[in-house]
Amino acid sequence: MAVVALVTSAGLMFRATTTGLFGDELLFVRAINLGVIEGLCSPGSSHPPLMRLIVGAFTDSASPDWLFRLPSIVLSTLTVVVWSRVLTRLVLDTKTQCLLLATLSLNPVWINLAFQCLPYAAVTFFASVHCLAWFRLVEKQSKARWTIFVLSGAVLPWIHFFGINALLADLFVWAFLWWKQQVPLRRIVTVNAACLLYTSPSPRD
Repeated sequence: MAVVALVTSAGLMFRATTTGLFGDELLFVRAINLGVIEGLCSPGSSHPPLMRLIVGAFTDSASPDWLFRLPSIVLSTLTVVVWSRVLTRLVLDTKTQCLLLATLSLNPVWINLAFQCLPYAAVTFFASVHCLAWFRLVEKQSKARWTIFVLSGAVLPWIHFFGINALLADLFVWAFLWWKQQVPLRRIVTVNAACLLYTSPSPRD
């Protein structure tokens, strides 16, 4: 599985260094210089600000194209690692795990999106971490695992509005667990309130 992650990383880096910024990437880079609020309202780049802040922290107008894409490449490679951890919990056969992981990580659609200077790699990474956190909570509950679950969920709407879909899916899982009496209602309310607190903008915003 490490080999799959390395091949994916190499493929993404190759794409990033041989292809110039194009389409929505150009609008995304332009939005970085507009600031949080104006960037949010910028045509073609109306995404939440977290990924723009990350990319903008170590790039400027003179930076090479690959540097703008580096956060996406790193997060995409880490996503493959997270997928491998999820697959070990879904599929018992090691060969099948490797085949599925290679199919997911080397999929042309994923490769095309994963290296771009856009929020898609980041939202996929944190959604995958959030999914893995669910599995880990089912296996064993601890304060650290609950913290990872809450934070990985709370950060999603700050990266891409699609992240809200993952939080809505959470509610169906919570309802099922409550119905099966696996999780008390008090904990469900507490965890979702924490996600809402971290997701909501501060008064200064």
